[in-house]
Amino acid sequence: MNRWTAYVASNLLAFVLVAPAAGQTRFDTIYTFTNGYPVGLTASSGELYGAFQGLGSTGIGCGVVFELQPPPTGNGAWPEAVLYSFGEATTDACDPAFTPIFGADGALYGTAVAWGGYGLGALYQLQPPAFSGGSWTESTPYSFPAFPASGPVLGPRGSIYVLNGDNELMQLAPPSAQGGNWTGTVLYNFPFGTLVDSLIEGTGGVLYGTSEFGGLAPGQMGEVFELKPPSGPGGAWAYQTLHSFGYGNGDAGNPNSLTLASDGTIYGTTYGASITGGLGEGAVFELTPPASPGAGWAYTILKNFGGLHLDSPLILRNGSVYGALASATGGAVFELQPPSTAGASWTLVFLHNFTNGQVPFGQMVMDQRGVLYGATGITDGQSQSGTVYQIETQ
Repeated sequence: MNRWTAYVASNLLAFVLVAPAAGQTRFDTIYTFTNGYPVGLTASSGELYGAFQGLGSTGIGCGVVFELQPPPTGNGAWPEAVLYSFGEATTDACDPAFTPIFGADGALYGTAVAWGGYGLGALYQLQPPAFSGGSWTESTPYSFPAFPASGPVLGPRGSIYVLNGDNELMQLAPPSAQGGNWTGTVLYNFPFGTLVDSLIEGTGGVLYGTSEFGGLAPGQMGEVFELKPPSGPGGAWAYQTLHSFGYGNGDAGNPNSLTLASDGTIYGTTYGASITGGLGEGAVFELTPPASPGAGWAYTILKNFGGLHLDSPLILRNGSVYGALASATGGAVFELQPPSTAGASWTLVFLHNFTNGQVPFGQMVMDQRGVLYGATGITDGQSQSGTVYQIETQ
C-alpha cells in the first residue's frame, strides 16, 4: 500500500498552506490518468517514464508501464504511450508498486508486488525496441519468494539490490551466459524489530537506507543505517546505525526516503505517525558525515512539518531542497532554501498547493532547466485517477 493512502484514512487536521509569490513559479498538469495513478517518475532523454496500478489494456487491473513524450510545440499535454500492460500471462508480474529505473543495458527495471512464479511479485524488465516505432519487450527475470519492499537499486555488474518483505537485502544478478537465469542472493538480514522501507547507493558500494521502526532512541521511531560491502569474497556486510529517531530529537519519526549529496551529506524525509504504527512527525532532516574518524554523523532537522506526511524522495539543486507532502486537502510541493547566514533557519516556500484531493507522492525528477516533474494520485474506492505535473521553479 502506498503511504499516501494510509494518510487519507488517518483523518488529520487541516493545514493552511501559504501560496508562493506571484511570478515565481508556473504549474501545469501535463497528463491526466483515468484508470490508475502513477507510483513515481523517472526520466531519460527528455521523456518521462513511470508505472501505475490500474486496469491497463488487459482489463484485469494489473497496471501498466508508460512513457510521456514532450509535446511537439513545447506546450500543452504530453502524449502518452503505454509500453506494457501487465497480466499477459499467469506468471507475469502484477501491480508495479515502485518507480522503475533504467539499467546500464538500457532496459527499464521495476518491481511488482503480485503474481510472478510464487505469487508474491517479480522483477520485470522492459527492453526498448530495436527500431523506431517498435514495441518494448517485457520479461520477468526473477520471481520473489518474499514480496519486494522497495524499488530496484542499481548494483555492480548489472545486478540489482532490492529489499524484501522478510526484512532482507537481496542482490539479483543477471546470468553470466546468454540464456541463463537471474539469481537472487540474500546479502543481509536486518535486525529484529526493524522494518526497512528505502534504499539508496552511495560511493564505494556503500548502501544507505531507512527503517520505519527500531533504532536505539526512546520510542524506537526508526533509524537511518549504513551497509558496507565486505572487503573480500565471502565476507559479511557491516551494518551501522547512523541515526535513531525517537522522543527528544524533534519527534520526527518513521523515516522513509534518503537523498545523497555530492559532498556525502544525506538528506531525508520522515512520514510521521501512520496507521501502520509509525510514530513521530513529518520532517526534512540532514545527516552530515563525521568530521573525524570514529565520530558520529551530525543530525539536524531542517523543517518540521508536524502532522503532515512527506512521501517523496527529495531533490537537491543549487543548495535548495525540493519535496512534496500530503495535507488534509491534497498536499503541496515545496522548496527549502538554505540560510544566507550561519545559524539562520532554512526558508520554506510552497511552489504549488493541491486543493482538489490529488495527493503528490513518489519519486519526482528535475531537468537541467530546473523544471520539476511529479505525480499525484487519489482513489475514492470506486474509481482511480492521477496526474503528472510540471513546475517551472525559476
